[in-house]
Amino acid sequence: SAELHDVAFSDANTGWAVGANGTILSTTDGGANWSAQTSGITSDLRGVAFKDANNGWAVGAGAVILTTDDGGSSWIVDREDPKDPADQNPNYPMSSHGVTNDLYDVEIYDSDDDGLFAAGDIGTLLRHAFVSDVYLSDRTGSNPVNVTSASGLTDEAPDWTPVGNRIVFVRSPSGGDDEGQKEIYTVNNNGTGVTRLTDNTVNEDNPDWSPDGTKIAFKRYDTANTEYDLYVMNDDGTNASKIADGATDPIYDPNGKHLLFVSSNQLKIMNADGSGSATTLVSGSEPAWSANGSKIAYVSNDNIHVADYTYDADNDTHAL
Repeated sequence: SAELHDVAFSDANTGWAVGANGTILSTTDGGANWSAQTSGITSDLRGVAFKDANNGWAVGAGAVILTTDDGGSSWIVDREDPKDPADQNPNYPMSSHGVTNDLYDVEIYDSDDDGLFAAGDIGTLLRHAFVSDVYLSDRTGSNPVNVTSASGLTDEAPDWTPVGNRIVFVRSPSGGDDEGQKEIYTVNNNGTGVTRLTDNTVNEDNPDWSPDGTKIAFKRYDTANTEYDLYVMNDDGTNASKIADGATDPIYDPNGKHLLFVSSNQLKIMNADGSGSATTLVSGSEPAWSANGSKIAYVSNDNIHVADYTYDADNDTHAL
């Protein structure tokens, strides 16, 4: 039996151990039984870490870094190119960038930002934050097609234009600070025409396209008040204007006349052009409209709620 050097669990039952000569063992019953996995290498492995039951990394002698996206059923050597799926896990790349020193440990330092540290000989310390791209797929999740791809950048929070030919999304440097990194872009649905809409030293996030495709609502960080504010801009990024303080998660109603958003853990609604005052509907977050605008889904106390929504146009009143 091989000498073992490290062990990691993704939950109470699922774990992995690594050791000499490329040894990788796995368990699904809390360690009562272990089975060998095929690493494909003979180098000693010194450290192992898993983000979840599928995505994991092992490091060892000669700066070897292995990665898996299927719980260890298959392991591949992490290469230099973070965009080459033939070389490594395309979703969670980690590169040794020419380092040849032995690596002794690997740790996930931020599960939200998806980052790793690997430590080794002679003060070697590798830091890596993962990248993500925007994909299109069938409604079943099959036939994914990569729409955006930018080395070292994370693309997220996509939203379709109503006519379906463009996508708005958020781009940020992988591993960047929480504030001052995220900007809003658009791209054609075939991956061409990537266009930057915002260019600031503060975060801009949560874009939502108006139903007529002419406006985009989003949140912008206010450094003075340490909060996000609600903005609306033209779909080409011009004429951005603030319409609400302390607001996040904007979403247009299906007719485009009103914006639903979150402020101080309250769902609020206001005119989409910023006129008038906001109406508080209910305590909650993460709102979503039904297709016909008659219902609103939201999260409250860790549960999903669905409520009927009514708007009295004569008196300009909203109610759930």
